[in-house]
Amino acid sequence: MIDNQSIISPTFLDNNTDRLSYKTKIKNEYEWARRKIDYYCNKSTFFSEKKEKYKTNYDLYNGRFDFSSYIAAGAEVEENLGVLVPDIDINESDYIHFPVLQTVLHDMVGEEIKRPFNLRVVSTNSNSESVRQRKTKELLVENVSKYAKEQQIQKLVVQNKQKLLKAQEQVNPQLDPNYVESLKKIEDNFMAQIEEMANKMTPLEVETYMAKGFKLPEEKLMDEILQYHIKTDRLKLTFDKGWEDVVITGEEIYWTGQVNGKPTIKRINPLYFNCSRNSDVIFYDEMDWSTYDEYLTVYDLYQRFGNDFKEEERKILDKYESPLSSTASEKSWEIIPNILNDMNANFGMYNDPYDDNPDHNLKTKRIRVSHVVWKSLKKIKYIYRYNENGSLEKNIVDETYVFDKSTDIKQEVLYVPEFWEGYKIYTNPKIYLHISPVLNQYRDIDNPFQIRGPYTGAVFSSNNSNPVAVADLGKPWQFLYNVVINQIIELLKTDIGRILLGLSEQIPKGMTPIQWMSYIKKFKVALISATKDGDLRSMGIDPQYWKSIDLSHTQEISQKIELLEYIERKMTQSMSYNPSRLGQQSPYETLGNNQKNIAQSSSQTERWFYMHNYVKERTVENYMEVCKETYKDNPIRASYVLSDLSVATLNTEVGDFANYNYKVYITNTLRDTEIVNQLKSLIQPIIQNSNGDMRIAAEITRSENATEIVNIIHRIQEQKDARESQQMQQQNQMQQQMQEMQMQMKQQEMEFK
Repeated sequence: MIDNQSIISPTFLDNNTDRLSYKTKIKNEYEWARRKIDYYCNKSTFFSEKKEKYKTNYDLYNGRFDFSSYIAAGAEVEENLGVLVPDIDINESDYIHFPVLQTVLHDMVGEEIKRPFNLRVVSTNSNSESVRQRKTKELLVENVSKYAKEQQIQKLVVQNKQKLLKAQEQVNPQLDPNYVESLKKIEDNFMAQIEEMANKMTPLEVETYMAKGFKLPEEKLMDEILQYHIKTDRLKLTFDKGWEDVVITGEEIYWTGQVNGKPTIKRINPLYFNCSRNSDVIFYDEMDWSTYDEYLTVYDLYQRFGNDFKEEERKILDKYESPLSSTASEKSWEIIPNILNDMNANFGMYNDPYDDNPDHNLKTKRIRVSHVVWKSLKKIKYIYRYNENGSLEKNIVDETYVFDKSTDIKQEVLYVPEFWEGYKIYTNPKIYLHISPVLNQYRDIDNPFQIRGPYTGAVFSSNNSNPVAVADLGKPWQFLYNVVINQIIELLKTDIGRILLGLSEQIPKGMTPIQWMSYIKKFKVALISATKDGDLRSMGIDPQYWKSIDLSHTQEISQKIELLEYIERKMTQSMSYNPSRLGQQSPYETLGNNQKNIAQSSSQTERWFYMHNYVKERTVENYMEVCKETYKDNPIRASYVLSDLSVATLNTEVGDFANYNYKVYITNTLRDTEIVNQLKSLIQPIIQNSNGDMRIAAEITRSENATEIVNIIHRIQEQKDARESQQMQQQNQMQQQMQEMQMQMKQQEMEFK
């Protein structure tokens, strides 16, 4: 829809209530919502101290440095520390930035990239638990399965083999005429005891299977949907880019929703994101309002909203359809109100405020687009009526429901929070799109007061304080490092070294100073003039006047190099790092101390990774809600490639997954990684137990979580136990045959006698 109004009316601000009916909110082409969008867009600010700090951190992460930041930091260093900072004009290019800070930042990013992206989907519906309990009872009745019971019996036979052998040794074939029957009876009793023991242990097998192996069909399908999008949409890369934002700015933000009918997770740039701030709320999907600004070309707009534009809106965009800066209609670009720091402003720049080179002749001009999400209030009713069992039950209905005296007992009217959203395109006149309540914001039908917005994320290290990123901890030391190393450069510029001091009168006549120096360099001989008597003292000249003088800054430079090492060491310590974790340990350090230092440093930074995992869980949960809404009415069939290059198939036409609620759990903490590494270190004995099967080593090496490796170990051990049990049975059969043969021979001897 199009709106020519550019100023928020005072009436709207004075009567800005949210306890309105849905019909009132959407009348006059969503006038209430459009005024809300204008209000929050004008409330957001591009330029702030926090955003400027973010921009500086991004430059440092990428190995760049702003001269203005150096000048401001240099003045602070001179004032507080008394260290002389070399003067430099902001337009000069002789200042050199040495990016030592990015070493730690890149290491943290690389560590997250190496961590596996393991997800476990669990249904949280009450009927899901009923299905699990029913399945457990079925397995208990069926004794798990015939295969599981046989495997358990084989294990017990191997474990109690010595008892059977001892019992059989007590039978004397010379004293017992029924020796063979006695052995058979002992073996039968032994197997009966083994089977009884297996039956007693069956519930444990059921519990293990239900905890680790069993999945509801809906859980399995949702897991397949996630795996499909993880591979096709590169979700791991999206979250890794968000982790970079954590390291650089101390916050990460994602948006989940539909783009042209496809579920999407998009990493949000913190430079263009604004939201309400509450010290008690750290997750962005719970904030009261949020705005995100993008700068898109006309073609990007059609790619994003092409199905939503009306013809009148397309005609407006036609005026801005220019590929490069040299526009066909420059007047159209001049009146785009892109930056509205003033509530009543109508004009502004169309350039990205954080674009380092907006005037490049190949840059495509772009239009500001704002996405606004805000909380409002929704009227609902609790209707109480008796059910078929005669119990009073509570039902939730919307505001349009009319009380039915014939069936309803009573009603309660209340207001619950509700997220609304909308897009604002800064053309002239402005265009508004996608104005509606946010889909799937209510996650619990029994608790309509708990809602989630489409922007997920968190702010880190903000407990009763302003957010502090890892980059902020080392940034002061980076500034000081630059100051000291550029002081060294200034010293090197004036460093002359050792020089030879002498008198020009002593240079032989007919030789220029350059020729004289060349003669010294070539023949290692210095010729000097003297009197006829050969005595320089008669001329009043001291023959010892020739001497060398040290005009170098070697000592001062050495001191500053030591200072640089100190600064670099303190910088890594301030960011909870040490040389061992960076692979820069001393060659004389013991292996135990090196591992201890790495573990200590990892423990100090694990809180960042832990919060990042929780943000990923909340984001994926939001994403699953979008998938449910998308594939409920539009099922898909697709194939995708797994990490082992095998092909998996996805079919959402089966199952009732959209009516279930799901939780996601990620297992890639530091402790999980340590367990995986310890289990992988057991590859050699595992291969030995598998009779040298090298396929086991490849399977374990590809595994990314401890559960997979443990299952492999259990499978190998079960196979080994089965082989031993089979061998023992064969040995018993051979012993019985030998004993039978011996008895027959003895009987034949007795008959012969």
